[in-house]
Amino acid sequence: TIIVGADMHYIAGGVLGEVIQELCDRHPQLSVHVVETTTRAVVPDFRELRERQVDLMFGRLSNPTLDDELEVEMLMEE
Repeated sequence: TIIVGADMHYIAGGVLGEVIQELCDRHPQLSVHVVETTTRAVVPDFRELRERQVDLMFGRLSNPTLDDELEVEMLMEE
């Protein structure tokens, strides 16, 4: 099971659902649990990631400057 944190905008908007569907199509044995988190804070703290409550977070970063503990991968540009 993978636990994904995402802002409600991505959960309700369908973008996250499409990403999860493609992932599950490629890996049918995988189960995904989604919880609401946020990356919209001016300086997000990513508490859920740091405390290992989620395995990854999906959202928009306005300030991509992070410390060495976290890895950011851009999925798309708007």
